[in-house]
Amino acid sequence: MKFFLRFTLCIIVSLFFVRTARASPDFQANYDISYAVSPSGKTIVTQNITLVNKTSSTYPRQYAITLDSTDIRNIIAYDPKGVVPVEVKNADGKTSLLLSFNVKVVGLEKILPFSLRFETDSVAKKLGSIWEISIPGVPKDESIGTYDVRLSVPDSFGQNAYVSPSPLSGMHWNKTLLSKGGISAAYGESQSYSLSLSYHLVNSSGADKSMSITLPPDTAYQQILVSSLNPEAEKVERDQDGNWLARYSVKQNEKRDITAKILASVYPYPRSSYGKDAIDASRYLSERPYWEVSDSLIVDLAQKYKTPEDIYTYVSTALSYDYSRVSLGTERYGAVGSLESQKSALCNEFTDLFIAIARASGIPARRVVGYGYTTNPKIRPLSLIVDVLHTWPEYYDEKKSLWISIDPTWANTTGGIDYFNKLDFSHIAFAINGISSTEPKSAGMYKDTSIASKDVVVSLSEEKPESVESSVLALSFRLPKQVLSGSRVQGFLEVRNSSGLSADIEGVKIESTSHLVSLSHSVTDIPPFGTITIPLSYIVPLSFGSSRDSITARAGSSTAKGEIVYISFTLILAALFTLLVLGILFFVLYRFQKK
Repeated sequence: MKFFLRFTLCIIVSLFFVRTARASPDFQANYDISYAVSPSGKTIVTQNITLVNKTSSTYPRQYAITLDSTDIRNIIAYDPKGVVPVEVKNADGKTSLLLSFNVKVVGLEKILPFSLRFETDSVAKKLGSIWEISIPGVPKDESIGTYDVRLSVPDSFGQNAYVSPSPLSGMHWNKTLLSKGGISAAYGESQSYSLSLSYHLVNSSGADKSMSITLPPDTAYQQILVSSLNPEAEKVERDQDGNWLARYSVKQNEKRDITAKILASVYPYPRSSYGKDAIDASRYLSERPYWEVSDSLIVDLAQKYKTPEDIYTYVSTALSYDYSRVSLGTERYGAVGSLESQKSALCNEFTDLFIAIARASGIPARRVVGYGYTTNPKIRPLSLIVDVLHTWPEYYDEKKSLWISIDPTWANTTGGIDYFNKLDFSHIAFAINGISSTEPKSAGMYKDTSIASKDVVVSLSEEKPESVESSVLALSFRLPKQVLSGSRVQGFLEVRNSSGLSADIEGVKIESTSHLVSLSHSVTDIPPFGTITIPLSYIVPLSFGSSRDSITARAGSSTAKGEIVYISFTLILAALFTLLVLGILFFVLYRFQKK
């Protein structure tokens, strides 16, 4: 849960002479704030504040602060004369504090130092195996001078996954670093989720159909284990965007309900074990519905914003999230429509606008539809009310040969938290749209309109995919037993992944002892329960002796062997000669007996 402090430097002043009270520009406030987090997550917040008089005739009497949480306790404040009375009010989910000082400090540039201390459980939250920390940025107040923030966390939190913005030294930030937003930090390696996904295939036509569902795929940011797929798919294959498509035969006027149980591990940065994404860049620069690359508005923006980060910054600040639209439906405006309704954007508009500008700038980009695990939808909203889904864009980094995920929507709604240089542990990809702007559909979008159902259920898990199961490949040849020398061999190798994990391999190699076969197939991964078929076709040279050939296939640690007998050409000639002689003898005997 994100925790935002809204400091209201509402200093109520009394004039040295009897005059109307004046506002806070009469003072400058310098802040030194520390956040000390305990192993349980309880955080002690200490604000050491110095008020500097900017006039010679006023002095501060009170100090007001509003905190965006009611989880505030053990509040205490001090000024040079001791404990300061604090009036506490809770309303509308906020806590208002009013401090009444014990001293009167009068005179130009005179200072009043004081401190405020309280405890809260809202700064640090443990979600599954991850500790998340959120600290507010600098309040928009001209009276603020210096503003320093320090953070300390226990070693038991584990390794720091990310912290944004990067601190000056240690865990120390100043006003410049915090002027664009607050501090977001996380500790841990990965977050695991248990997914229960329901799909409803409805064939209302008068003919049988082959239909497919989209399973959440492996990406650079997530690893997937398909624990079960009920009923089993006839075929599972990977499309050009990397989606895993499970195919089913659906008879005419039939409905089929399918349930997938899935375990997902999510990472904030691309996994080092993932490898690289090879793409045809031209296919991710084309215009598509909702991505109006050639529109003059988009072209003008593309000439101004030429890098992924520039486009991300523009989109996340130009559009405004419209919470009132979430409950009204999921009408998709598209990139141009988002520019025409900048104050009424949802995640689709942030995503589509980024993709259109990026493509117009020559940067391959695509759309991810999935789920954002959030404990505070007001700060990190889910915009698609069809089973509360979320969308975000990806751009292709040519140097890394990877698709990089970013989220301009949450950058906007969190007040500037960095979702460009890292993602987080909360984004679970269900489907990727790149070749098409609308297909394939994501889990949660396979609805049977005749029933009301919740088709996406996500919960935290302690298990990790790789600790539950390892990928298992089964290789088998389909080859003729005997082939005449001088003729063509026709067959294939079938490689089946019988596990729920994607099988990552360095291609498939096929070789024969006769050196007639030596090939490498470039497939690098096979989806869970997926099968690939590699054709074999070659000509056996003419031979005057029979031979036996052994063919071996290797994929990862799995192997398969097949044998073929090449029948000698001379044996065939001898057989033909023998048949000819026997035929002549039979004919002679037949004629002799007839006479």
